[in-house]
Amino acid sequence: MKMNILTNKWIILIFILAVAGIIIFTNFLTRPKIWSDEGLMVQLARNRAEAGEMKIAVGPNQFSPNQHYFNSSAGWVAPASVALFFKISSVSFFSARLAMAFYLLGLIAVVFLLACRLWGLKIAIFSSLLLVSFAPLYGNGKSVLAEVPALFWLALGFYLYEVLRSKPMLQSILSGLGFGMFFAAKPAYLILGLPVLAVVHLITLLRTRKDAITFAAAKVILFWLLIFLVIAPTIWRGVIHPINFENILKTAGYYSNNYGSPCVSCDIQRNLSLFLTHKTLWHLAFLIIVAGLYLILNRKEFLKEWRIQWLAIFGLFVLFYFLKSPAVFRYFFPLQIILLCVLPFCLLRIFEKIKPNFLWIGYAAVAILIIIQFVHLGWFKTMYHSTAPVFLEQYIKENILPTDKIVGIIGSPVAAAAMPAGRYYQFVQFVTSESFGITDGINALDLPDESLPDYLIYQTPFFIFRGDTDYYARRIETFYEQAVIFQDYIVMEKKSCQDCQF
Repeated sequence: MKMNILTNKWIILIFILAVAGIIIFTNFLTRPKIWSDEGLMVQLARNRAEAGEMKIAVGPNQFSPNQHYFNSSAGWVAPASVALFFKISSVSFFSARLAMAFYLLGLIAVVFLLACRLWGLKIAIFSSLLLVSFAPLYGNGKSVLAEVPALFWLALGFYLYEVLRSKPMLQSILSGLGFGMFFAAKPAYLILGLPVLAVVHLITLLRTRKDAITFAAAKVILFWLLIFLVIAPTIWRGVIHPINFENILKTAGYYSNNYGSPCVSCDIQRNLSLFLTHKTLWHLAFLIIVAGLYLILNRKEFLKEWRIQWLAIFGLFVLFYFLKSPAVFRYFFPLQIILLCVLPFCLLRIFEKIKPNFLWIGYAAVAILIIIQFVHLGWFKTMYHSTAPVFLEQYIKENILPTDKIVGIIGSPVAAAAMPAGRYYQFVQFVTSESFGITDGINALDLPDESLPDYLIYQTPFFIFRGDTDYYARRIETFYEQAVIFQDYIVMEKKSCQDCQF
């Protein structure tokens, strides 16, 4: 009986998911803290669920026409998933993160089942434990962001491709759906991964035997048909200009200099130097070296398998995307997850090629890395922690929403995410692939005196006010008094007329 339990993949999977579930739901809403990008995503989901608009509200029931800026990193998959949870349960930060918890657990489960199918139970356990013990998985995955939903659909696409080999047409449809959802979840992955996949598939078709080319082409066409059906909303919502030559050049520029840097080579040099000082990048470098050595020793396998080719080239594109970025470590997160999943297999295959008698060293190395990651996760907690957004949401629900009062929100997407679109003016700053510090919306403090909202919520410092800090500070002092402060979230209530000092 004991041996049956230890070799039953379903019992082992339940145990792994239970460990992951404990980690996920510990400090569920406070670690990592609910932050601005997450607030924007929750707004998209809330407005979709309540008003039928996957857009940012800038005034009472007034939505921004600049949806492409907000959808440039969001896609439609994550907001739509959270909106579904809002429809089923209630609109809250808890429901939003509950949707992400399902994606996290789903990713771990699919990786385990895929690894079992490809490499056996033992390697599947190691791959899954590497994921479960990896702190950035929760730092990026518990927040309402696009990365983990995208990776879940990618893993599911690979899994469906593997298990449906005996049903090739169904394999093309369902695996194409998985890949399409991956690309639709985050436009950056679409731009970095879609062309590579097209080239890899084309080369595969060209190498197919003449007597099998018709059937192979039909499978590929069906696969791509599903992809394009799924990514169509992402392309439509992400278009900044009409489809023209100028826009094609902008998309091409995404590969070379999407941040508009005056010196891309300087950015690359700076980010490469970070590999000498940051432990996170040491971890990434180790994973890259192992995967690279595996590919060198198994060149024939690489040349005949389109999935390995696509993963390798996509991973290189993601790495280069980070190197020419403003050193945002989250940009190479998908590469880390992919490399972690394949690490046990790659490491063991390397030892099989070089020194089979020392295979145990590969297992020991993976086990040590799992222990290190668990220690980092449980002891050296680096994820930002804050209860302020949770208390702010509670305050809004108890003190503002029961009234008919309007709120002015300045530079605080989290506050807007806690309210229906008809209850506030919003002025927000965000980043796009074109430039930094773009603002959108209505600054409530610019409204006429008699139209100023009943409440004002903003975050310190006054970065959103730019060079007019003194002017806006005087307006706040004149017309508002402090209601409550939750760390850097400041809630001001409008003074009665006799209290106004002009």
